[in-house]
Amino acid sequence: MRKWEGGFITNGEDVHCLLDRFSSASTCKFCPGIDWTHYQQHYFNVIRFDLKSVRCTEAPFYRVDSVNCKLWFELPSNAKLADKALGEVLCSACKRLVSDLNWQLERTMSESPSKKIKQQAASSRAKLTYMSPGSRMKRSQRAIMERGVDKRKLARYEATEVALADEQHTEMCSVMDAIDQVAADDLQCIFEEGEALGVGGKLREIWTTDKREQKEEFQKDQAKNVTGKRSNQWSMVTIRMALTIFTRSAAAYEALKSFDILQLPSRSLLQSYTGTFLHESGASK
Repeated sequence: MRKWEGGFITNGEDVHCLLDRFSSASTCKFCPGIDWTHYQQHYFNVIRFDLKSVRCTEAPFYRVDSVNCKLWFELPSNAKLADKALGEVLCSACKRLVSDLNWQLERTMSESPSKKIKQQAASSRAKLTYMSPGSRMKRSQRAIMERGVDKRKLARYEATEVALADEQHTEMCSVMDAIDQVAADDLQCIFEEGEALGVGGKLREIWTTDKREQKEEFQKDQAKNVTGKRSNQWSMVTIRMALTIFTRSAAAYEALKSFDILQLPSRSLLQSYTGTFLHESGASK
């Protein structure tokens, strides 16, 4: 029927078949689809989006039906007498569409306001295809606002100068120099051994990949642990980095943590990995 509707009649057999369907003696029924006004007021204004199985046609007349609508179809032998007496009857695909629309309507009306607000948040992972245009706009606006806040924070942090005491400055510099020297020497030894075995290029490739992935993991830790709560979860990348500084100098680690520039694990967590509990000098109470 869709082929005929588009004007694709290629032979006389198609003409005879078409006339048989439209004749008064035909058992075929016309599917009227869903009333356009009823669909807009009852379904679309509440659900706020079209289901994938909905097809809206505006020419030559307004019509809403299923994408699998048969348009003209023959009733089954076990059809109800009332349906057989009617001139227009919904096809099975359109009946399924009405059932889906009613289910989605009930689900949308039972949705709590708090859930709707969560979906409009910039950090929400709800699919935009299932959100109304208004909710999409609010989510986009909140994402732009949060991006602006992050940019202002970054600009403020870049303009902030952290003053260190002479003792803290000296100790921090010594820790950084020691880490750089030891790490560079160890890395160079590994590369030299790899070159001797013919796998130096592969080792350098693995080092580059791991460094990129670990950097991303560290940045994720900084983003999700910005609250500074005791329940924060840390990846092994951040823990290893913190242990590198902590084992060199616990005082330098505490000084770095107190600046609130980086989100770092607590001292007790690092001590649980090292098994050492360092105490301040002097008599304990």
